Amino acid sequence: INGVVSDIQEYTQADKGHISIGILNTLQVDIFYRFLRYFNQKYPDVTFTVDCYDRKELWRRLDTNMIDMALMYLPDNTKKEETNLRHQYNHQTIYDDRLVVLTHKTTVEAGKSYPVSRFLNRKWVSYPDDFYLTPLMYEYFGKKHKPNIPIKIASTEELIKMSEETDYDTFVTESYYDAHHNAIDLTPVYLDEEHKFHISYVYRKGKLEIPRMQNLLKEWEKFLDKYVNSSRLLEEVKQKEN
Repeated sequence: INGVVSDIQEYTQADKGHISIGILNTLQVDIFYRFLRYFNQKYPDVTFTVDCYDRKELWRRLDTNMIDMALMYLPDNTKKEETNLRHQYNHQTIYDDRLVVLTHKTTVEAGKSYPVSRFLNRKWVSYPDDFYLTPLMYEYFGKKHKPNIPIKIASTEELIKMSEETDYDTFVTESYYDAHHNAIDLTPVYLDEEHKFHISYVYRKGKLEIPRMQNLLKEWEKFLDKYVNSSRLLEEVKQKEN
């Protein structure tokens, strides 16, 4: 009886219980881990399991209720999951992201945008085909061309290392590059006609009936607003100093 009462309390109270979160394995979400530290200090009786999965496994765990929430890239590039997203899930953008080409070319300037035609003859180290960015790169190249990819690596760190130690170019997300640019010895550029995407959190619509999930999302929105405002203030200070 005590066990049943405890389970009911965990389900009906905002400050107790367990939340399981899945994160896309190529995602750079330092801000979310900062939020979890903040939330844990404020609500120590809410426990968490956080694990990383590929995109297919992440959707499977959402569909089978094995995780309460997922952090992933949207829009989804498969028709099935895009349909599920509209009918079964709620989602909210955390922040925008975009693809960054890391190149050995010496005829380009860091931070500038160039047509994909400048890179048609390059060789690439890329993620496997079922990762989010690889189909995106195929879209840039179009149906008439196909990127020459001798090596595919699932680890972003190893992907960049392989690119640096060969003459192959590669591509990562801007969020990853911004967090690790000091350790990357390649020139970052963007492609024209850029395809923007978003880092978003996704959860089944019924999850909002659980008080601790309501509380988590409410606290997340407050934290994100504070973080964005602090970032803007810091950026304004830097601009004034410059």
